[in-house]
Amino acid sequence: MQDLLKELFWNSDEIHSAADQICQSIPGYQESAQRYEETAAQVQNILGYELYDQLCTRLAECSAYEIRAYYSLGLGLREELIHSLSF
Repeated sequence: MQDLLKELFWNSDEIHSAADQICQSIPGYQESAQRYEETAAQVQNILGYELYDQLCTRLAECSAYEIRAYYSLGLGLREELIHSLSF
């Protein structure tokens, strides 16, 4: 059951697609994403690919936990359930 709930809440392509559509429709998002890409390229040039990739991977891991927490709260889930679904 826990694996089913994880799949439903965290690994849904349908949810990711819907979230992307919402982001694309928010005024300012596309410009912000473009500025991010430009800055990311500058940082990669300074740090080199290996260190930059490691930084992005660690940041994405941390951000994923934060996003899950906000998403779970938005669904009205209790903290105990959120912790039991974490991987």
